[in-house]
Amino acid sequence: MKRPTATDTGSSRTNDKHAKRHDTPPRLEQHEAGLRVASELLEDPVDAACVAVSLRRASDANHSWLSRLPLKLHAGDAVQPALLQSTRHPPLTYVPAIPRRIVKTGVLSEVQLEAVLFAGQTHSLPLSPAGFRAGFLLADGAGVGKGRTQAAIVLDAWLQGHQKALWVSASADLLADARRDLEALSNAAPGTPPLHTMLMPLTQVAVTSAIEAPCGIVFCS
Repeated sequence: MKRPTATDTGSSRTNDKHAKRHDTPPRLEQHEAGLRVASELLEDPVDAACVAVSLRRASDANHSWLSRLPLKLHAGDAVQPALLQSTRHPPLTYVPAIPRRIVKTGVLSEVQLEAVLFAGQTHSLPLSPAGFRAGFLLADGAGVGKGRTQAAIVLDAWLQGHQKALWVSASADLLADARRDLEALSNAAPGTPPLHTMLMPLTQVAVTSAIEAPCGIVFCS
């Protein structure tokens, strides 16, 4: 039997290394394929017609408030990542205090209305043991109409007796936009509270003074 020489042994080890290198490309290909899928899920937009899926699902399930209510498509192209779209929301069961006749005017699109209902459903949850109320984060991008959605959330709470609101904005220049959105909802149907007349900039209140109004909306930035 021939004893292996140093050259043979070295050659054998070199071949083993080559074998391991040949196994690497398939794993890299799988990794790259996974990255491609993740990139598509995170970045590829979904058609605007499928954005308010939860609202349509609730409407099809005979939601008492949404039943036979005409839903207005969003005016612009509203898209969202496919990964976010694939996450199923909790069922919509909340019944807002906003009169249906306001929605029938088309002042709220289905995308905005869905956010209003989810916000109301979250705010109506029982308080935490520490006495805190659950919050709702509206992270829509520019141009979707967050101001109109926020105005509707304030109106919904207002009609339920929560008539003190704080509107925090990134810029003081957006005061006119906030008043415009509140006015659009207030004028949508007769009998709606004129919330735009109750919007007050915080800059009008002296630092050492208290806000004496029993109700209203304070705008600050």
